[in-house]
Amino acid sequence: MTEKTEKPAADAAAESPSEGSDNAVAADDRVGPGRPPRDTRWKKGGPSPNPRGRPRKEPSMLPDARKAFERALNKKVPIHRGDKQVMMTRIEIGLEQLLNQFAKGDRYARRDLMEYADKLGIDFLAPHRQVLEQALSPNYQAILDAALARRGAAADVAAAPPVLAPAELLDGDVDDVSEAEATLVPAATAVTKPHIPDPEPVPGKQYPKPFSQMTPRQRLIYYPDWWAQYGDLWEKCGRP
Repeated sequence: MTEKTEKPAADAAAESPSEGSDNAVAADDRVGPGRPPRDTRWKKGGPSPNPRGRPRKEPSMLPDARKAFERALNKKVPIHRGDKQVMMTRIEIGLEQLLNQFAKGDRYARRDLMEYADKLGIDFLAPHRQVLEQALSPNYQAILDAALARRGAAADVAAAPPVLAPAELLDGDVDDVSEAEATLVPAATAVTKPHIPDPEPVPGKQYPKPFSQMTPRQRLIYYPDWWAQYGDLWEKCGRP
């Protein structure tokens, strides 16, 4: 059985600095973002890896273009108003033309005007909001008055007189017939079609199909005697 031997405190204290230095070296050798490999790192006091310095970014033309656009919009140009000549900025002229198209009912101008007003936070309908609400809100009293007027007009209409059948269409004495019975016109008698008998097939003769399913031409060919007697009457009766 082996016994554990404990190291003296002095030996443990002597080993701790070396372990701390090893940990520092291991941490210094880490590679990652902002930590290139040790061999490729720039040595302090050595030549600069970028002697020309950091490359400059290309200047953006956006600020200059924005300023030029604003100057062009705010530039005043002369326009004629009747016999007078006034100076107005181009943005004012463009908005005035847009409003003129909106007043004419152009739906595209209305769409653009709504977008501009929403982006600029302008409520150009505020002065007319009350008028719009009154025009769009339902007037229940007017609807009720209109419904009552229609119902009253329908009640004032006189009932149409009953239509009486002619005397020649009535059976018996006209005086004995009540008014309700006189308004009833007898229904027309149904038209009865004459009975057309089916021909008797000839024994031993072959037929393509039963007589009821034959076409007029087949009936003429296979039953010439029957067709000569009943063909015209069969066609006049609607070919039963």
